Amino acid sequence: MTDKEWALELVKQFDERRESGVWTHIQREDLVKSLRERLNDPDSLHQGNTNLCGVASFVRDWLQDDPIGYVWLAINLFEKGVAHFSRKGNGGEVIRPSQELKSSVLANMPDRNTSRTVDPADWIVMASLREDLNVSLNYRADEGWLFWSDMRGLSSVGDVVKLFRRAGYQDVRDYANWWVRYSANHLEIAGRYVLAGYKVVLFIDYRLLEKAKQDTEALVATANHFVGLTSPITFDPSRGFLNFNVFTWGNVQPVPEGGGWMPVKTLERHYYGFVAAKF
Repeated sequence: MTDKEWALELVKQFDERRESGVWTHIQREDLVKSLRERLNDPDSLHQGNTNLCGVASFVRDWLQDDPIGYVWLAINLFEKGVAHFSRKGNGGEVIRPSQELKSSVLANMPDRNTSRTVDPADWIVMASLREDLNVSLNYRADEGWLFWSDMRGLSSVGDVVKLFRRAGYQDVRDYANWWVRYSANHLEIAGRYVLAGYKVVLFIDYRLLEKAKQDTEALVATANHFVGLTSPITFDPSRGFLNFNVFTWGNVQPVPEGGGWMPVKTLERHYYGFVAAKF
């Protein structure tokens, strides 16, 4: 039995139990459906209208490499309100969400014209891991707009590195930062890590993902978004243009948006490095 098959069997056993969980706004049957969907399509994981991009990029990678650990975490958080975060669920860091988080509604999706919320599996795992990274602030769906409220959900490069290490990844490498932009040659190295079987998370300015904004930048340039690199980097013969694919917002999309080629100079305006991790 593969790890994915065993994870699906754990979900089946979870579905056969009938007790209520400890999360006010998550029902067992909804979590079962969500876990099955996520195991069969990790790229559909969606952070919703939150600042959880760093955690989302990690969880999308983790549930592919360790579906058993991922499912055990979600099931125990639902049933007991406490779970181990580690390789295949054996020992490791104890995750204990606050009552405020367990009572929180689920975060909304970005489209304000819909009443859809983040899927239960995405919410229970990402929100719990995000809160555990905080020193003192509890996490909830309403992250707020004031500085200290916003800090509930923001992740640093160090947070992403910490998540990979706590999940039992054997080799974790950090080549990213908030302020210093890197070259296309540096990104090419990230693509080589993908080919070598590593999971790679890029730290970028979100403008890189939108064709209408890719030639602009903030007054104070800084990284502000994590994405998962899902392909090596392809250059044209002149090495003046490139393209690649990333995971973000529940989807794998090409860079540049819509396909084609992006000028290297545009990439270098928005790229702040990468984290690579081997399970």
